Amino acid sequence: MPSCSKACSKGQSTIEPRCGAMCILQKQNASDIFVSTKMPTAGRLRGQSATETMVVLAVVLVIALVGVSLLGESIGKVGGIKESESKAYWLAQTPLSILDWSAGSGNLTLRIKNNDIYPMQITGVVGNGQEATVSGSGWIEAGSEKTISLQYGGLNPSSPCSSDGKTSGMLVLDNFGVRFDQKVSSGGVGTTISKVQQSGNSMPLAISCFAPNSSGGVACGSGTCTVGQSCCAAKTPNYCYATSGGICDACGGSCGAQTCCGDGLCRDSCVACGGGYCDSGQTCCPDNICRASCGVACGAEICEEGTTCCSAVEPFYCSKLPERPCDVCGGVCQKVGASCCGEGDVPYCYRLPDKICDACGGCEAGQFCCNSESTQPFCTPIGNSCDDACGNSCKYETEKCCDAGETPNCIPKEWSCDACGGCEPKTGACCPRIAQCRMNGADCEDGTIACYGSLCDKKTQECCAFEGLEGCVDRGMCKK
Repeated sequence: MPSCSKACSKGQSTIEPRCGAMCILQKQNASDIFVSTKMPTAGRLRGQSATETMVVLAVVLVIALVGVSLLGESIGKVGGIKESESKAYWLAQTPLSILDWSAGSGNLTLRIKNNDIYPMQITGVVGNGQEATVSGSGWIEAGSEKTISLQYGGLNPSSPCSSDGKTSGMLVLDNFGVRFDQKVSSGGVGTTISKVQQSGNSMPLAISCFAPNSSGGVACGSGTCTVGQSCCAAKTPNYCYATSGGICDACGGSCGAQTCCGDGLCRDSCVACGGGYCDSGQTCCPDNICRASCGVACGAEICEEGTTCCSAVEPFYCSKLPERPCDVCGGVCQKVGASCCGEGDVPYCYRLPDKICDACGGCEAGQFCCNSESTQPFCTPIGNSCDDACGNSCKYETEKCCDAGETPNCIPKEWSCDACGGCEPKTGACCPRIAQCRMNGADCEDGTIACYGSLCDKKTQECCAFEGLEGCVDRGMCKK
């Protein structure tokens, strides 16, 4: 093949891609080679040169795309671990998880949630075999969260944030873990134990450092943190705080002697309860309601201070006078302006004069309750008797119940109660031997004669019917 060398200007070099002679600057990058290319003359290997040029251009394009991809992958990834992977790992852990974090020059902020049933207190973090102490973090109740801040320099991070305050990067802590104390109880006995939750080599802590702005400060919320300050991401909007001695939490570092709770409010203690937090001086009771005192369990209720548990009837309930008295009616009568009656088998509410308290369950107006040991209590109109044997059929004012015979029955009050169940005294009397009522003068078949409600001696007496002499008289004495 003939030589196709080309004369180039000073500072240029000649390359001959198969006779496609061209000049390039001696300090040009590979990607710039084809920018200054001078194509061969139209009559020399035109088809071959065009094809080769297209192939080379395609290769350069592929290299550029790969470079952009690798550049994007390197953002938020150090040592083969992405920040998103690290955050997803720690967000799913138990008994504690890390909900959010931020890192600056020498400072690390973690928002930690207690996923266990026992309170815990963060005492330190570990990394690369070293440990940094966390003091004064306070106890985190079950289901609550707390933000802590510390200096991570002593943990020998494999990739620290820049200390010049002018460049961003990523903080990477290998063998990262969180040390905490936990209050546990068993059989009513409580104790405090120390634990470490650690990921090991499999999942380092990877956090993007705060990106500085063009003036060298760190952009934070609507402002810029200066030298000696760090940006706190625990509160929205983010805010700047003193890297040494400052407080980064969801309350903006304003709690003072109080504790910052997960809802961003300051309290004497953070007691999680029913999806929120109890106010100072309150306790979370078993029914997930905050109260000054959980009181006494009473059935399905909790009796607070000033109330009493009524256990006379089920279900048990809390009584608070005068709104709800403690009675066998369950304290419900007072609510409807009535009183409780417990005289009968089933307690009930009554309201005078519509209903009274009695063993019958409250007889209506115009009735009264008949109650005896031999029968069930029953209501009867006023004026009737409560004689149980006659089934409440006797008229109270004029009748009485006679149960001397085989069948109890009502008889006039002036009648005598005998074995016949009562006989009309004006027309006859009861013959006890045959237990029958016989007319006046009739033989009772036992040596007696029936006579106006009495029995006459058949041998010595006779029954007299004359007016004024009605009854038994000696024989021969029945005369007008």
